[in-house]
Amino acid sequence: RLVSYHKKYVRKSLEAVENGPNVIHHIGLEYTGPADFMKFWIRTIIEWEKETGRDVKLALNATKDVTDEILSDPELCAAVDVIDIRHWYYRTDGGLYAPPGGVSLAPRQYPRVMDAGSTDSGCVWKAVKEYRQRYPDKAVLYNSGRADGASWIAALAGASLCQLPQNPEAEGFDQRLALMEPISGSESCWAAGKAGTGYAAYTRSARVDLDLSTDKGSYRLLWLDPASLKALGKAVRLHGGKPLSLEAPAAECVAYLY
Repeated sequence: RLVSYHKKYVRKSLEAVENGPNVIHHIGLEYTGPADFMKFWIRTIIEWEKETGRDVKLALNATKDVTDEILSDPELCAAVDVIDIRHWYYRTDGGLYAPPGGVSLAPRQYPRVMDAGSTDSGCVWKAVKEYRQRYPDKAVLYNSGRADGASWIAALAGASLCQLPQNPEAEGFDQRLALMEPISGSESCWAAGKAGTGYAAYTRSARVDLDLSTDKGSYRLLWLDPASLKALGKAVRLHGGKPLSLEAPAAECVAYLY
């Protein structure tokens, strides 16, 4: 009987917004339940899609073990559009904070029974880049452990819907960033880019090193304030075909090549 009630609820939720093409469905922000129920939820959605001909945008929001189990199943993986990294993160000690699913604990309760450790910028870069490259057909969201500059680093590693400022001074920045791929990450500088499209790098050391040896294109370099995306000076022309070492106008900047 409970199975039929759950199915009716899932289907009713889908029907309520079936005409909303930009709606992303997920099971719940605090879901830490078992893989079996997540599989049931996704398969119910797959059934509804086949019956109605609708395309559901589905976000996988679960503990890491459940996330990986779902993505290891070809049928269920194909139904997932978005991977939400929310209940786990890499730790600065090289370990992993990854509470198991199906223990009947809310996300806020797990740190009381296991060592949460700490995370940093490199951990954000590693998690996002790993899942983005493993599943290039899916969007990745990062909503886990906090770290300085996490939004910028997640975006450059390939994450979507990051909390970045908007500013028309950065010509075409959003559109170009969406086409870039992560190319390098260090303790103080993270960069993404694509030949012919452009490059972006977030630095906390007033220096950006970019290897454009295989890209002989010509670009304009504009330095941006990461908090506002306002231009820090005027754009200058530079050429690729070689490694570039760029001195930033401030200790924390974004280099934008377009």
